[in-house]
Amino acid sequence: VPKAYFVKGHDETITESFINLMQQNNYETELINLALEESVPEDADLLIISNPLYDFSEKEIETLDDYLINASGNVMVFHGTDTLTLPRLESYFEEWGIKMKQTILIEDQRYLGNPMQLIPFLVNNSLNENMSAYDSLYLVMPYCREMRVLWTENDDRKVELMLVTS
Repeated sequence: VPKAYFVKGHDETITESFINLMQQNNYETELINLALEESVPEDADLLIISNPLYDFSEKEIETLDDYLINASGNVMVFHGTDTLTLPRLESYFEEWGIKMKQTILIEDQRYLGNPMQLIPFLVNNSLNENMSAYDSLYLVMPYCREMRVLWTENDDRKVELMLVTS
């Protein structure tokens, strides 16, 4: 059974419904505070960073980097509208080809109710291969910030999109 760790320690948004969703999709879940750990546990298949309100320390960035590079780890990042700038974390993700922007997305084609409640497209790739059962359902994502992909592969780093807008 794959294991997902929700990163805590920065006033992240970790809801019971999100944890339940991961468990319903056959993930074991646990919380982790990178400031208190020397490394990410070996059984971690995925780290989830969900809307942190405070920036990561240099030590936490180093722990995250070690997990992504040396353990070939995976991370899922959510960057909410109430998140202020996070200089260290944003700079780190730029090294990985992801630019976190402060702009709120407005969708003119696929939305529910108002253009800031997006209905993104699910990208067909290995990350989403088990999501085909959800083809007939809509995922509504209100008030999203833009994350721009700068590149998809660079040396030993790879970025894969999960959701896109039109």
